Amino acid sequence: MASEPPKAQLLDRSPWAWVRGLARWFRGTRADDAASIDKRDTIELMIERGPIVIDLDPAWRGVVVPPSVAASPTMSLRFGRALSPPITDLEIDELAISGTLQFAGRGCHVSIPWPAITAVRLDNTTETVRWRDGTRADVVPPSGHHRPRSASPREKRAVVDAMLEHAPVILELDPRRAGVTVPEAHRETSSLALRIGHRLSPPIADLRIDDIEVRGTLQFAGTPFTVVLPWTAIYAARYEDGSASTAWMDDVPVELTAPERGN
Repeated sequence: MASEPPKAQLLDRSPWAWVRGLARWFRGTRADDAASIDKRDTIELMIERGPIVIDLDPAWRGVVVPPSVAASPTMSLRFGRALSPPITDLEIDELAISGTLQFAGRGCHVSIPWPAITAVRLDNTTETVRWRDGTRADVVPPSGHHRPRSASPREKRAVVDAMLEHAPVILELDPRRAGVTVPEAHRETSSLALRIGHRLSPPIADLRIDDIEVRGTLQFAGTPFTVVLPWTAIYAARYEDGSASTAWMDDVPVELTAPERGN
């Protein structure tokens, strides 16, 4: 008895079928490390606010872009949920951000794995998140004065790190919060402003900033004292000249917001 002929396979004959196949092949390993998760979460939040521009390394394994731009050392791509023409197949998942973008008037399906992304910014603004060596490097603070409701310790650190690249920063905090270490004379006040910087005189030689706290030896009436300032106690950061500031309103002491609430 003759054997049955093999069943016909359905083939994707669309112009970019080979690109999609290549993307699926490269996507063999899930990008579920902490940095990739942070990038995905950040981009999902920012893209809800408006179009975003993603900076990437096109040489990274798994990047799918048109050959005409693949040789560039760096490149930027614009994504959004309400662009014209729209990206109807925009997808953000645990592996990559992908969709059909326009290159010289021609649609091309791109796929950008999270490890390849080095920065993201809101289009037409200076609000930028960058990553360096797999970790969040800095956020370029927007100019002016901003009052977001809340932020994680990592997000607060990113804003302060970026501000410190330009000038010293005044941190405003509630010294009564758990984990705060400041001189006894300041522990029971509702608000305390402390100046930090990388190039102060005298310098803060032991200044350390991580995802948990700010730590360093400051001068109080000429006397050195090592302070510990958890991010949970810090509710604002500003430049000395008042040119820019950020206040995280959910962390502002109730004594400072009570008059506002009463109006």
